[in-house]
Amino acid sequence: MESFSPASQRFFISNSAHPCTEIALDANRIRAFYLANGWAETTNPEEADDIVVSTCAYNQHYEDAALADLQLRSRQRKPGSRLISTGCFSKINPAAFQQVAEATAIPPLELKRFDELISAKVSIEQLVGNTIRFQEYQSNPTFARLVWIKGKMQKLSLKVGLDLVPHWMATFPTPDWYFIRGAVGCRGRCTYCAIRRAKGGLISTPMNIILRQQQEAVRQGTQEISLAGDDMGAWGTDIGSDLAELLAAMVALPGNFRINLRFVEPFFFIRLIDKLIPVFATGKISAFSLPIQSGSNHILEKMGRDYTIEELEKALSILATISRRPRLASIIMVGFPGETEDDFQKSCQLVDRLPIDFYQVLSYEGRPNTPSISMPDQVPETLKQRRNEQLLRKFKLQKVVGLPVSLANRLAGLP
Repeated sequence: MESFSPASQRFFISNSAHPCTEIALDANRIRAFYLANGWAETTNPEEADDIVVSTCAYNQHYEDAALADLQLRSRQRKPGSRLISTGCFSKINPAAFQQVAEATAIPPLELKRFDELISAKVSIEQLVGNTIRFQEYQSNPTFARLVWIKGKMQKLSLKVGLDLVPHWMATFPTPDWYFIRGAVGCRGRCTYCAIRRAKGGLISTPMNIILRQQQEAVRQGTQEISLAGDDMGAWGTDIGSDLAELLAAMVALPGNFRINLRFVEPFFFIRLIDKLIPVFATGKISAFSLPIQSGSNHILEKMGRDYTIEELEKALSILATISRRPRLASIIMVGFPGETEDDFQKSCQLVDRLPIDFYQVLSYEGRPNTPSISMPDQVPETLKQRRNEQLLRKFKLQKVVGLPVSLANRLAGLP
């Protein structure tokens, strides 16, 4: 691809087709890169010399949105301009990506290639993305609305001196958070996930770099620091350390801040629980997301999740004894191949037994080239939709409205 010089060059970034925090952080890093090299940002793609489309293909909805966004920008580009696709789409579904033949793919692990595109004087490796803008959540109107509401409640809380933000909103990111990319990739072997094809195995950010960014966040007056990564639970396993060691160093730094952890896989949480408890007990960890996925050991085994519900419940029972424990978010998937009604009910019952403040309900989707798409006993779409709606209704009635478990279950059509 031809290199452009920065003189009078303009760039346009589109990342409105998905709400992925990790990919949005990359988009803001790319924005900072262009600006640092003398390019000007435009809000009009038709006058841009580089059109950068940030994509996600986590599920079919976001993949379709990514393809539509690329096709739209292809029609809008002026003669001689370049169309660049970042994010996961090109790696997760290369065949679908090829429908936009003129697009050049620069996936998450290849951002260094941007240096070549514009003969950069400032390398992208010298820059980090620590912020998310509110408009980057607009692809999910419901989530964007909740983020907006949380921000308003936080401001009101400061005025009245009381925490008015509901516990179930603890892991919702807001634009005033300072994000630190703690790791990229994962060490999992989940049979339904295609993200590892785009991001590879675990690459931990060294502790000294994380601590340096944390000190900058505190200097700026940031009170909520988010450690972002596909699996922060695995942090350090590739560099001779672990998450508990990192968090202990972070909470030891002076300042008025709390740490919000994204995506700690249960496998590592279970194995690190004894070392994590003293850190959690400081009250400096505000919340973390623990994607449990299913309440059935049978389904967890088929998913390749490498832990049992009994192990998880034991670890979380220890967490529940902490008076200033972090708020806990999770993800529950319904409709995985072979999921029976009994398996589904086990998931419904599990969220009542565990100290979960918020859980997202996802319906299983077979992503390209994953082992799960060829598994027998695929669950019909109508049944997946029914289970999703029931569990989501249960959450809203129980966690948001505050109804007792029995009444929430009855109104959700659950036993």
